[in-house]
Amino acid sequence: MRIEVPYGAGLTALEIDESRIDGVVSPNVVEIGDEAATLRRAIGNPIDSPAFDDFLSGADDVLVVVNDTTRPTPTAAVLEEIAPALAACRSVSFIVATGTHRDPTPDELGRIFGRFLDVYAGRIEIHDCRDEANLVPVGTTGRGTRVSINGRALDASRIVAIGSVEPHYFAGYTGGRKSFLPGLSAFDTVERNHSHACSPLAQPRALAGNPVHEDMTEALVLLKHLSVFAVTAVVDLDRRIYAATAGDLEKSFLTAVPKADDIYSVDVAGRSRVVVAVAPPPLDINLYQTQKAIEHAKLALDDGGVLVLVAQCAEGFGQETFVRIMTEAATFDDALAEVAGPYRFGYHKVVRLVELMRRAALWTVTDLDPEVIRGIFMHPCDSLQSAVDEALAQQGDGAGVLVLPAASVCVPRLPDAV
Repeated sequence: MRIEVPYGAGLTALEIDESRIDGVVSPNVVEIGDEAATLRRAIGNPIDSPAFDDFLSGADDVLVVVNDTTRPTPTAAVLEEIAPALAACRSVSFIVATGTHRDPTPDELGRIFGRFLDVYAGRIEIHDCRDEANLVPVGTTGRGTRVSINGRALDASRIVAIGSVEPHYFAGYTGGRKSFLPGLSAFDTVERNHSHACSPLAQPRALAGNPVHEDMTEALVLLKHLSVFAVTAVVDLDRRIYAATAGDLEKSFLTAVPKADDIYSVDVAGRSRVVVAVAPPPLDINLYQTQKAIEHAKLALDDGGVLVLVAQCAEGFGQETFVRIMTEAATFDDALAEVAGPYRFGYHKVVRLVELMRRAALWTVTDLDPEVIRGIFMHPCDSLQSAVDEALAQQGDGAGVLVLPAASVCVPRLPDAV
């Protein structure tokens, strides 16, 4: 059997006997209706919020918060529906909620805004999490996160937050509160919030009891004086709009979560000895971003098995704190000892990688330097084919392979999972 999976802008292939395949599991196929009508219904029936026109009425300064390209948010499609109402406002500006990510490139801005990039030229700014002059403290959560937010959000008389919901490996789900934390937060705020990602309770699809999510939700309480209208989409793997909600930021997010599960929570028969975790673009941009694929795939990986990560990583390793710590460590215990003190951004990746690699092997098919890969306790492979052939040979005759062509967003659900 031939299986092709994404690799950068192209594909890479695997030939394997069907008897060795436990499954090829992608997000569920759902019925897509009229996408524009789906958005219009949501905006026209907001949850616990005034009608959109009424929300905007009398606004002196409207700020539209949009995601960067690490999210599949259909921003341009939402703008098609709300642009007429925005045009009636006295002042409208936009901010890209990058969190701690790099600035979007001109091409990426084009993908975010579509034709509206020219329409709103000169009114788009990029959040900078380290720009102290534009970051304003608003309080501290019960978990000790000192929350500082981009002052543009605090000054705006109305905020329109355009987002999307899909599983997130330690926040439970993207969307909703993430427009502000991490989207428009200071680096130190994000760093403290992400420290809770070291907790075993910070898992994909988990909200209740998840300290990352609950800390974000507490941060929203500090911003409750802001007037926010959310437009939240759920898209399929082809970025077609399956569902949408609007209105109150938190309630529209929670209403969208089950719709995200319709697509991205996928049943598997059991754990496999070999799991191929593919991070499709743009979630393959660097090794740091591929953690999403690793975390989802490990849910279906048997102890002692092999997880094969497939991701081009064209921009290298990303946030490199975890790379430095693991290359300098002689053992897993050394790595964990290094992150045992005050939390620094990236420490959670060390904790989560060590947790996986204590019970299974992590192999990679990437464009990254093989020597550095070896230095962080991973096994570099020349190709997907050679990786699977070697893994099956190591695991023995009874071993099977589960392939996740979109592991960054596809969450395996075992028979005993809730």
